[in-house]
Amino acid sequence: MKHIPSLALFGVVSLHSPLSASAEAPKHHRAVQPPGLYQVDWEGRAEIIQEKGAPGVIEGKIDGASGDASNRLRSGAATRDFAEKGKKPHTQCLQAGTPAAQAASKASCPDHTVKTVDPDTLSYVSNCPTIQMTRTVKRIDDKTWAIDTTMKFKGNMPTQFASPAVRERWTRVSDVCK
Repeated sequence: MKHIPSLALFGVVSLHSPLSASAEAPKHHRAVQPPGLYQVDWEGRAEIIQEKGAPGVIEGKIDGASGDASNRLRSGAATRDFAEKGKKPHTQCLQAGTPAAQAASKASCPDHTVKTVDPDTLSYVSNCPTIQMTRTVKRIDDKTWAIDTTMKFKGNMPTQFASPAVRERWTRVSDVCK
């Protein structure tokens, strides 16, 4: 088994997150995150479909405060654990979407919906040619959001993650990105 950093799985979600933002949320809904710098605590799990051998499972965590990352790979009876010491907090800059960026995202995947679950929760669904993603955003308090994401890839890929699931806790640490 090769080492696949937790950040790789995080990258899959991060790259597809703008897709869910293409659906316009109700104005002034409490679950809509304001722009700014966020500390992100992250954990994810995905099955790895392989052409040969037993299917694998990757589970990973990133501590937002320290940036420390760990993951566990399992394939059959074999298990390997990896850890990386963080060099800085794990943060993400959330910027207001520009009309051009939103238009480009909608053009690449026009099938987006958003549903109000309750006064603090929105559910975004993006149904694109290569992926279906559901992202549930729940406002915990004035500076904290819990975000659960599940994905289903479509089509045949040589190495494929089966239904990755990611749970994130975004804590707003600044009004502006550094």
